[in-house]
Amino acid sequence: MQNILIFCCSAILISTLLCLVDRSNQGVSLWTKRSYCFNCYHQLKALDLIPVISALLLHGRCRYCHFKFGLRFAIYEGIGTMILYHFWGQWFTFIICLALLFLTIEDLYQQQAHSNYLWPINLLLYIQKYNCVSFYLLISISLLSWWLIVYRKALGSGDYPILILLLLDLSYIQFAWAILLATGLAFFFFFKIPHQPRIAFIPFLSFSWLIIKLFT
Repeated sequence: MQNILIFCCSAILISTLLCLVDRSNQGVSLWTKRSYCFNCYHQLKALDLIPVISALLLHGRCRYCHFKFGLRFAIYEGIGTMILYHFWGQWFTFIICLALLFLTIEDLYQQQAHSNYLWPINLLLYIQKYNCVSFYLLISISLLSWWLIVYRKALGSGDYPILILLLLDLSYIQFAWAILLATGLAFFFFFKIPHQPRIAFIPFLSFSWLIIKLFT
């Protein structure tokens, strides 16, 4: 019974997270009225908002105007729910996971994200991990990142707080593997998708963090 309750809470959290991302992407205030269809503006009922199930039953369409928004919400909700369920009880990791999921989906939508919201988490991690090695490594990664951002234009400024998060949350070996995995996957997708001027890098960083957390 407890596991079912945790699973349901995880599903509700990830559904709420997706709603916030969608509103951010549409330029809608997070504090506006209850959830509604962005196409016909009809207010959605409780039966329209059941995580995963509602999207599947409605075949990825609005119940009222039949606008097709696809099944991506069901996929995001399903995967996100399982991830949150796995980290339930590991509260700091759970919060980081929520933040990375939010930024990942936001970056997939519009290739930019509110990554600066990560700085309070980064500060707490730095206080927890502080030593001379972490300080000098932090400076080195920061200088390299800003060189890639400002001069090479090879990295987005929104990627920088996530790089620092990975550096502070993972061990140094894990961080190295995470960066290797993220860049390898990014290069693979870049060359597989023709005529793509730039790719969203945050999903690759988040995915690498998740893989490291799950399997090490």
